[in-house]
Amino acid sequence: PKPSPQGEGLTSRICVGMIASAHGVKGLVKILPFCEDPALLEQTLDFKITLKNSMGKYMLAEIEDVNDRTAAEALRNTALFVTRDQLPKIDDDDIFYFEDLIGRPCVDESGVEIGVVKAVENFGAGDLLEVRLNSGQEVLIPFTDEYIPDVGETITLRNFEQFTQTSLRGGLPPA
Repeated sequence: PKPSPQGEGLTSRICVGMIASAHGVKGLVKILPFCEDPALLEQTLDFKITLKNSMGKYMLAEIEDVNDRTAAEALRNTALFVTRDQLPKIDDDDIFYFEDLIGRPCVDESGVEIGVVKAVENFGAGDLLEVRLNSGQEVLIPFTDEYIPDVGETITLRNFEQFTQTSLRGGLPPA
């Protein structure tokens, strides 16, 4: 995604959604929220957004000074940010922000450090951890209990070897 137009100081900014497309001719947009509470989208740093209603996985929204389809289309793929302190506090150890996982060490089930989280991605089929292994290879691991049984100060990876380049041999891991 493109960063917000005035996006500076990205270290304290957290992406909470992305403008997916224009909707209609009056400048409305469809926003794909990356947050549990869509109301955060109305607090973004670079735009004054008014949410209209839910459209499946998208939120229909109006953006101040975006009055026609052409202006709305120009914002397609624009990431929407809030500051870290705008996010609700989390008191539960089993709940976390994906942003907090970036840079966290990954260990195998015996506790040996094997890499570090580079990013959290979602290409439509579910969340993935992008992990840079100690070998330098980068792998995408499905963020499921089957492959990531524990998230704490370190992230435990199970059966990650099947996602390494040497084991893929032209296909996905066995089902």
